[in-house]
Amino acid sequence: MTSFPLFCNFPVELQLAIWALALPDPEPEVCIAWPLQIMEFPIAEEEPALPFVVDTAWPAIAHVCRTARQAALTSGGLRLRYSPNAGFAVPYRHFIPAIDTLYWGRDQAGAMYRFLFKPEVASFARDLRHIAVEVTGTYPHDQLADIMRLRAVFLRTLSFVLPNTLGNHSTTAAFLPPARRCKLRDISSSSWDKIKFAKVTFLRPHERVPMPLREYLAKRRRDMEESVHNLAVVGAEGTAWSTRDGSFSGVEIKAQTFVEYKTTGFENNRQEQWVEVCQDRLLGGFELQDAAAPHPRRIPVAKRKNPEEYRVLDDDSAWWSAEEFKLWLQQTNFSFDQEWYRTN
Repeated sequence: MTSFPLFCNFPVELQLAIWALALPDPEPEVCIAWPLQIMEFPIAEEEPALPFVVDTAWPAIAHVCRTARQAALTSGGLRLRYSPNAGFAVPYRHFIPAIDTLYWGRDQAGAMYRFLFKPEVASFARDLRHIAVEVTGTYPHDQLADIMRLRAVFLRTLSFVLPNTLGNHSTTAAFLPPARRCKLRDISSSSWDKIKFAKVTFLRPHERVPMPLREYLAKRRRDMEESVHNLAVVGAEGTAWSTRDGSFSGVEIKAQTFVEYKTTGFENNRQEQWVEVCQDRLLGGFELQDAAAPHPRRIPVAKRKNPEEYRVLDDDSAWWSAEEFKLWLQQTNFSFDQEWYRTN
């Protein structure tokens, strides 16, 4: 340390203690539930892999010297796990319910609902403050309403996640989250009237006209509140649900999209910035005739690894072709109502 040259003469234990005090507070991160496809059929008991963890950046002091790096790794907050995509160990930490966001997508929604209602998960659910869900994973309305009313009763934000902020969207269009460290960026309210949904599944066919994002978010809140009233759900009052108002007035409804830190430009004009990436990670639905559409890769339970030792999201960075997906459906005898899917 140039400002205090005697620092290097301190005992190593004292140096480590000082460096530990210099560590910054954890930044809010997003935890992507894994695996990205958690089947409800035919294996109803499948659950997300635990513990929940988040990718992090190296703290600045980790680049100062070997002792500072050791302090960062022995502080208890920062850990390392192997990433096959990177080819070396990358930093991570355990999920912090007070600041981090728990995200799930279309192929995880049913399993996450069951998971959050397990008795042993009650304390974790009450600690949750931020939940984000892919738009295609938010149906039916009563599931999210039940989670906020009975489990995540102190939730502060509920985010509906879109693949990008470009053009129109369909509520049935799914996508894979980023394969690298990522964040969720708010879609500004000034864009809510420009972004529209061309197919909204909960409207009758003759009402299917493009719906602005602002109207969509308002309707989703109303639908969740109505589903709670209709089911006459009773529970303790929390931040999320107001028994006095009979509404989810304690929850901020947001629209977000994933961004990933990337280097853009060429040679002397290179820039590093957070950019949207999921427009290139769109998935197919369940129509087998869609030969060009990719699908999330199925990872058998026996091949799933420990998320504390291995960056498990790297295994989901590839996807199946439609033909591979069709073959897997045939092998597992999975069935669904294609006519319902096409008309809803």
